[in-house]
Amino acid sequence: MSLNAVSTATLSSVLRNNVSQLQSQLTTLEQENSTGQLADIGLTLGAESGQDIALHQQMADLAAISSSNAVVTSQLTGASSALTSLQSTASTLLSAFVEGQSGTPGTTSAAGIQQQATGALQSFASLMNTEVGGAYVFGGINSGVAPIAAYAQTPPGAAQNAVDAAFQSAFGFPVTSPSVSSITGAQMQSFLSNQFAALFRY
Repeated sequence: MSLNAVSTATLSSVLRNNVSQLQSQLTTLEQENSTGQLADIGLTLGAESGQDIALHQQMADLAAISSSNAVVTSQLTGASSALTSLQSTASTLLSAFVEGQSGTPGTTSAAGIQQQATGALQSFASLMNTEVGGAYVFGGINSGVAPIAAYAQTPPGAAQNAVDAAFQSAFGFPVTSPSVSSITGAQMQSFLSNQFAALFRY
């Protein structure tokens, strides 16, 4: 019977290799335990690793679609809420017009209707400029810019100047003149149907 001689250097090398291998396995297991994923998909799955990569890509695509849908949902919710408020404001103003037109004592006065109409116009501009997530929901393709400018501004904006000029041209005096009380219903209707309507682009 014979014994093979093994040097201490060989034994030491084997031990070092085993320790190094165990440390590498420990690092891999710690990574897999913390991430919940295989450290080396190709080594573990082999030919099936391509399918895993495709599934991860599909998951990323679905996550992106879900995120995009959440943004759209928020914008649609904001638009729906704004439209509901617009409808409520318009209904309230219409009721005031009907009451004022009835001539019944105690109904809304002309000054009161004017005040309500001014408030409704300001509310309309504010609601049309509803912003969700940095985008104006009624801004169309130019969603980064507010779609409606407030009519009453200081100094007056382009819209107010255009209306004032059309009014002055039609009646011969400015909107702030006391002579506005002399305008008949027929004259005002003619102005609204012609000079005023011409200010809008359809």
